[in-house]
Amino acid sequence: MLENLVTSLLFGVFWLCAGSAIAAFTYRWPRQQDYLWRHEARELLGIARQPSEPKPAGFHQGRSVCPHCNHSLAWRDLLPVFSFLSSKGRCRYCQHPISYRYPTIELLTLLLALPLLWMNLGQLQLLAISLIIVLLLIGAVIDREHYWIPDFVSFGIIAIAILQYQPTPALLANHLLAGLAAFTIIYLLRSLYFYLRDVEAIGLGDAKFLAALIVWLGLDALSWVLLLASLTGLVIAVWRRHKHRHIAFGPYLAGAAYVYFLGETFWL
Repeated sequence: MLENLVTSLLFGVFWLCAGSAIAAFTYRWPRQQDYLWRHEARELLGIARQPSEPKPAGFHQGRSVCPHCNHSLAWRDLLPVFSFLSSKGRCRYCQHPISYRYPTIELLTLLLALPLLWMNLGQLQLLAISLIIVLLLIGAVIDREHYWIPDFVSFGIIAIAILQYQPTPALLANHLLAGLAAFTIIYLLRSLYFYLRDVEAIGLGDAKFLAALIVWLGLDALSWVLLLASLTGLVIAVWRRHKHRHIAFGPYLAGAAYVYFLGETFWL
């Protein structure tokens, strides 16, 4: 009993810390990439670099600081969820409100990882599913906030799936062909809509992301993931009375794939 309790506590602490790392990575990495792209564009066009534009810190560079007062954060300011609660959602140094994105991502990471406690997985399987959960969250968060899904998310899921199915070549071939079919369907729909309306209805990042999810889950998941993601996105867009022209589809694809995975694991 005590051993199970300790294991569960360690599990919770680990995934809350993983969520904290995901929250920091998804904040820093897109800003650094945007800076590098603009810097490269200026070099190609012969435009001088803006002297007042500092290079954003990378994920492994520099200590965490408050984005408002730039005060370095101590260890007690970085405890997942607990630091947010103890400071009542405000920076201890400047009293500026802290974004709810951090505890939300931390708790969401733990919530998505909880079913792993009841799955009968070997060590390699557990590692593979854990990495996929991390990649799903990274892709969903970055797409929701910046409207693009990094290629390393999609290719990472594909690489994990290939390693997972590599011992059975026939199954691996089926999953790779299913991923290719998923990409082709979205690409053709995108091309057709662009031809008819001269508008990009869905990005290639979404097509690659869906292909990666289907390489992981298999062809049977394609219709379910598309249907669930589309319905969820539509309902939320109507509920929020979404006025933006673009809607991030990545979070709905990630959520639908995760739900299908749970259903396949526990009920199918």
